[in-house]
Amino acid sequence: MGFSLKNLRFNAYNMFLDKKNMVVPESFEEITEAMAEKLAHQIPVLLRSIDILQKNKIPPQSLKLETEKWIDRTSKELIELKETVIKRKHSYIETLSENEQMRLAERHPVWMNGFNLYLEQIQDLMAIQRDEKTIIQCILKADILRSLKIYYYATDGDVLTINSLSSFKYTTCGTSAQWEDNVVQSGIADRPKSRFIFLPTHEGHAQWIFIGNRWWIDNNRLWLDFGKCNSDEDID
Repeated sequence: MGFSLKNLRFNAYNMFLDKKNMVVPESFEEITEAMAEKLAHQIPVLLRSIDILQKNKIPPQSLKLETEKWIDRTSKELIELKETVIKRKHSYIETLSENEQMRLAERHPVWMNGFNLYLEQIQDLMAIQRDEKTIIQCILKADILRSLKIYYYATDGDVLTINSLSSFKYTTCGTSAQWEDNVVQSGIADRPKSRFIFLPTHEGHAQWIFIGNRWWIDNNRLWLDFGKCNSDEDID
């Protein structure tokens, strides 16, 4: 019953072979965004069902078998839907100007190359220790959580940047070309996946960059993995 929607990486091919004579289907953007929102809503439901099943909280054998079939069927459908969303996103933005790419990213999180979060958007947080690691649990404002869930569940993006100043933007609204430049300039491209990077900026402000499985969403909370305590291996 293998299920790995979040870690799915899809090598998009060009949906629009003739860019000069390309005709984008009507409502292409809106349909793609609706697909992404469906993923952000249904994947957590599916994951909760898997968790309940794995913890043997479904007593009757007949109901358990029925649930397993539903999980298998739904997993397959959502994986295919996510492949479609990623394909549509990358093939489409390649045909757009930088301004058009930025407009889309500002309008809807499915078009983002990375996600920016600001300290004032975190309503509450709590630090816990787990396996000698410091884990921060964050409660976000409802609209921010909704956007982050779309980015997390419906795209192939895996970079989350937390900014101490709201005027900072790292990757949220950048174009593909700007994203690649940022990756090179920050040194992210030369670092292993699943890293936590601390970048001092100016006047006491900073950015915290979480890559790969160093951040995740669970139970409508954002979780941040700062790595092992007193260790230089996890923090750059």
